[in-house]
Amino acid sequence: MFDTHKSKIIFDELMNGRVINKRDYNQDGSPQDNPLFDEIISNEDSYRTQYLMNGYQLVMEVDHCFIRDNQVDTEITDLEKRISVLFLIISRYITKNGYRFEMLKDPNHGLTEDLIQEIDEEETTKELKLKVATDFCKQNLKTAIDKNLYERNLMARSKVGRYFLTDSGVAFFDNLFNHDTN
Repeated sequence: MFDTHKSKIIFDELMNGRVINKRDYNQDGSPQDNPLFDEIISNEDSYRTQYLMNGYQLVMEVDHCFIRDNQVDTEITDLEKRISVLFLIISRYITKNGYRFEMLKDPNHGLTEDLIQEIDEEETTKELKLKVATDFCKQNLKTAIDKNLYERNLMARSKVGRYFLTDSGVAFFDNLFNHDTN
């Protein structure tokens, strides 16, 4: 039997373009089971039917889920483009400066605001943002990360302000670059 309270929260999260991860993170960055993901897993058929009846597909992955509009014909949405560009910008900077990808998965070593500012000041970052959308290129990188990665649960932020990838962020990154980061 589904939990009405959790179901309402799940609905709000998914309809607002957020991913629901299998794990949430405490303020200290330690993972914990996400009761919303558990609720969906326990009642997966009901949730699939609910979203299908409203024109959406519930996409279930091993460690996260999200919805996709069944009416959209495009292969990649504007949001997916922005997310891809942000991951490209971050990945390029990390690789260029000799950092290891694992830093993005670690709450103790993720991206600091100073590092994000440094990335944002690079000419290549500005060029890449310009290729995506006009409103996107006007945002500073921290705002773009907040709106497109953090608020959509692809990144989390530790209590000391470091941004790090959630399970869905790692999966998106892996899919984008077509390699295994584990």
